[in-house]
Amino acid sequence: AWTLCHMASVVALIAWSPENAVVEVTRIRHVLSNDEAARIVTAAETHAGDTGGWTTARHASYPTTDVAVESFKDSTTRRWLENSVVADRIFPLVAESHG
Repeated sequence: AWTLCHMASVVALIAWSPENAVVEVTRIRHVLSNDEAARIVTAAETHAGDTGGWTTARHASYPTTDVAVESFKDSTTRRWLENSVVADRIFPLVAESHG
């Protein structure tokens, strides 16, 4: 399974084994502009504010504090993330670096 972690304009893709051990970490820089990163942060903070906070129990084996993109009420931002950012930018970079 892959987990996507976003920190400013750096995306880290983390490959997890079936035993939930980190197998590989790939960092991809400059996937997002500063404005795009700010858009994601704003959407996540808005969602957290509307729903009672950030989630902390989505991953039993690797706890995180996050917001699931698929739960964003802002469908425009959600579709942009899923299609433009992940499908059009990140997946091709993963394919290029991992064959």
